Amino acid sequence: MADKPSKGLADVVAASTALSDIDGQAGRLFYRGYDIHQLAGSSTFEEIAYLLQRGSAPSAGELNGYRAELVAGRTLGTLVSSTLPQIAASQGPMEAMRSLVSLASADDPERELQRGTGERAEGRPAHRAAADPGRRLSRRPRGT
Repeated sequence: MADKPSKGLADVVAASTALSDIDGQAGRLFYRGYDIHQLAGSSTFEEIAYLLQRGSAPSAGELNGYRAELVAGRTLGTLVSSTLPQIAASQGPMEAMRSLVSLASADDPERELQRGTGERAEGRPAHRAAADPGRRLSRRPRGT
């Protein structure tokens, strides 16, 4: 008699990744080997972003350098800056976010560097984490 096929996705590995691990039996989630509860209780956004992007927890010097990368990446491009007031005044938050993210990708100064090469520019993940037009949108009252 043939084995019965299992139901659902129990014990099915959909993909392997170095970023996270899930222990479904114990109900635990790990990022790069660190328990998510440990990270959430004692780590900053920047520390966790560094860990996920670079593969290890940052030293104090590495964290300072990473924060400087984030600050440098927070400058909005001209397309986003010039249209932000109109978009914020005329669209709901999710619509505005969608529009601004699309504009940000078209206005990315490093886009031409990577087009067609498949290469990732140095500091790219930090730039993406920093360049969030939604943060700026949430600070502007609607209609102003």
